Amino acid sequence: MNRNSLEARLITSLTDAYARTSAVALHSMRWANWTLLDAVEPPQDLIDDDETLFKPFKQLTDSIYLTTLALLETVNLPTLIDQFKHIFGPTLDAQPTRTVFDVDTETGEYYSPFLTDLSRFLASIGISTDAKAYYAQAGVKYLENILNNTAMIIHNSGNAVSSEAQVYNSVKQVIEAVFPDTAKPRSNFIKLAQEYKPDILIPSIATAVEYKYATTPEKLKATIGQIAEDVLGYTGDDDYRLFYAVFYVTDDLIGKERFNAIWKEKNFPQNWRAFYIVGR
Repeated sequence: MNRNSLEARLITSLTDAYARTSAVALHSMRWANWTLLDAVEPPQDLIDDDETLFKPFKQLTDSIYLTTLALLETVNLPTLIDQFKHIFGPTLDAQPTRTVFDVDTETGEYYSPFLTDLSRFLASIGISTDAKAYYAQAGVKYLENILNNTAMIIHNSGNAVSSEAQVYNSVKQVIEAVFPDTAKPRSNFIKLAQEYKPDILIPSIATAVEYKYATTPEKLKATIGQIAEDVLGYTGDDDYRLFYAVFYVTDDLIGKERFNAIWKEKNFPQNWRAFYIVGR
């Protein structure tokens, strides 16, 4: 399993574990209170909650331990593996504190020291455990895969294209299937002279896409310059922080290497990315 798959599994498991923490902690407190009583048999609801609350949580934290270890091995960090085992136990069952809970003195809420310490450990080596941030990052990867396959999408649609609108409308159908919030987006890219409207807006990953269509080298170079002039117009809306310019050409007009050189010399901001797509 590769790093991306392990990170996805880890984020999903951590999110699930955090959501279960409060209920499992309360169940553990009920068990602790029952042990103080002079009773022979525990109540049936405690036994039932062991099956529905405690055991699934333990299995989840076991999975988190093993997945984190596998992730560290995948990225080849032997020193951090030693530190991980020192902090969280050398083997799966060597440190049972994964099912121990504490109370936040400020909020009065229960939390898992294991989950908190693990999140800090992962953050220290550049692995985010923020589910929203991770899935946004994963979403960008999905989008880039779609943009890279613009030519194939248009070819498979069976439609001949001869304008920018025809190009981005073909691709937009695919993007809307992956990112439903693309359907009716809103933006505030409004300047004194005009309102800037990117072809595709995807609020869930804070991304805007602009398509350009060219049939000659001269038109292609002109559209790159046009985007460079428009960059300052795409400011003032904090909902969008990443911008893509996709240049679709009917033939390989100048070659990808030349295109990249022209793009580079325009000194676009770091949050602008370009794709040079040759039609089929």
